[in-house]
Amino acid sequence: MSPYDPLRWAFYSYRALAHIFARQFDQAFEWSHKATRVPNAQFWAFAHRVSALGHLQNHDELPTARDELLQRSPDFSCGLARRRLFYVKDDAHLDLYVQGLRLAGIKD
Repeated sequence: MSPYDPLRWAFYSYRALAHIFARQFDQAFEWSHKATRVPNAQFWAFAHRVSALGHLQNHDELPTARDELLQRSPDFSCGLARRRLFYVKDDAHLDLYVQGLRLAGIKD
């Protein structure tokens, strides 16, 4: 993968999502953090990082991560995540993702 690929944030982000579904929250945080450092990363990379940190209960990094997400998507909520992640067909995976968001303090 090219370090100049403008969509590399998406590849990192989807890997983070897969790690969340596998309950590998440390790895999910690592890959979502990489995704958020790509200059044009969309808010989903930040949401995945928040979900991972919620599961990890990482209170040191969580406030900053949550603030960065809400700066990029002020109306982000658990409900929005459920609606927009319609392609996640396993309800348990979606519930796990949203649980991380709730643990991180994202509103329903």
